[in-house]
Amino acid sequence: MKMKMISVIIPVFGSPDSLNELCRRVDTALDSYFDHSYELILVDDGCPNNSWKKIEQLSQVYKNLVGIKLSRNFGQHFAMSAGVDEANGECVVFMDCDLQDRPEDIIELYEKYKSTDAQIVFARSKIRGKKTLLRQATSKLYYWVYDYLSYNTGKSFNTSFMLMSRSVSDAFISMRESERQFFSLINYLGFTTEFVDVEHDERFIGESSYTFWTRLQLAVKGITSNSTRLLKLGVSIGALFSSASFIYGVYLILIKLMRPETIVSGWTAIMVTTFFASGLIILLLGILGSYLETIFWEVKRRPYYFIEKKISRMNQDA
Repeated sequence: MKMKMISVIIPVFGSPDSLNELCRRVDTALDSYFDHSYELILVDDGCPNNSWKKIEQLSQVYKNLVGIKLSRNFGQHFAMSAGVDEANGECVVFMDCDLQDRPEDIIELYEKYKSTDAQIVFARSKIRGKKTLLRQATSKLYYWVYDYLSYNTGKSFNTSFMLMSRSVSDAFISMRESERQFFSLINYLGFTTEFVDVEHDERFIGESSYTFWTRLQLAVKGITSNSTRLLKLGVSIGALFSSASFIYGVYLILIKLMRPETIVSGWTAIMVTTFFASGLIILLLGILGSYLETIFWEVKRRPYYFIEKKISRMNQDA
C-alpha cells in the first residue's frame, strides 16, 4: 500500500460517545489539506464500553479509518506502540480520544515540522484544562521528580499530543522492551524537538481514567525501566544513615567515658532508631523489588500487546 503523508494514532478507552465527533473533525481538518493522503488509526485498548462496535460502524463511513482491537486492556502506552507498528505515514501524530486535543491543531504541528529541522513536535498547552494552583504545582513537582529520577534530559509535561517523523517512528519501533513509558523512550532517542503552543479544550464527555495511584505506578515503571538512579539513591541513603549511626555511637561512647555518671537514655533512642531503620530497609527492598519486577517481565520477551481484530478499507480501495 502506498505510504500516506500522515498517520494519526488515537488509543480508545472509555469514550465511545466522542468517536463520531472525533472522526468528523479529523476528516474535515486533514482530508483536503493532505489531499486524502492520511490515515486515522483507532486502537481499542480493551475498552469496557464496547468502543469496537462504534469503530466498526465508523469504518464504513470513513475510508481512511483503520481500526485495531487489542485482545485486552494493555494500557495507553502499549496501545500507542501498537498504533506505531501499524502506521503507514511519513509522519505520525498521537492524540487522545476525548477531544481535549484539537484535531485542527495537527496542521500546526505538521507545518512546524516542515518549516524546521525538528523530527519531533509537541503540542504544548499552558494550562491543561481548568486546574487549581495546587494541582498545577503538584503536577510540576511530579514531573520534576520523574525527570530527575529517570534521567530525562528533556522536560516532561502532561500531553500525548505530538508529531514525529518516520525516522523517529522507525527508531521507536526498534526498541522492544516490555516495560514502556512512551515519553521516556522518545526522550531517549534524542532527536531534535520543537514545540507548538495550542489551546486545550474541556473533555468532550466522561472523565479521565488516570488516578493518582495509576500515575504513580506508571511513574515507578518508567523510572525503573529507564534509570538506575533510585538504586543509587538507595546506596547513598544507606551510607548516610550508617555514617550518622556511627557518629552517634562514637558520641555515646565519649559521653560515657568522659562523664560516667551521665545516664544515657537507651530505650527511646533504640526504638526510634529501630523503627526508622526497619522502614528504610523495607523501602529500599521495595525499590529493589521494582527493578526485579522489570527484569522479570523483560526476560520473558513476550509481545507487549496482542491484536484480536483489525479493520481497514484502504487496502480494498487502493
